[in-house]
Amino acid sequence: LNLPLFFEEVNRVLVPGGTFAVLGYAIPQLSCTLAIEQSFRRYYEDTLGSLLPPGVPGSYWDCDRTILDSGFRDVDFEATFTDVARVWFNDQREVSLDAHISYLTTMSAYRTYLSRNDLTMGEE
Repeated sequence: LNLPLFFEEVNRVLVPGGTFAVLGYAIPQLSCTLAIEQSFRRYYEDTLGSLLPPGVPGSYWDCDRTILDSGFRDVDFEATFTDVARVWFNDQREVSLDAHISYLTTMSAYRTYLSRNDLTMGEE
């Protein structure tokens, strides 16, 4: 993502006095056994390539997940915009392992992984 070019486009289309909001979701924080947490990390980072930039071999995301997963911490919104408010919403819930696995299948990178590897859900 070319942030200077992106911010330039935001400023071009934003009406005077308008609001520019950024929303993203980070990876879930699991409260479970170490083995399950490590398994999830391998899946997220190694299988889906979440630490890699989009477009490189091994990355199945169409966006830079490191920016989202850091909560946009390293994006300097203040250099371009005034009155910047950074708010983090924490949605905590208890889910079963089956529900969590079902959630993982909704990730766009999972769908891309299946498509690029000629797999269907359940074959991976």
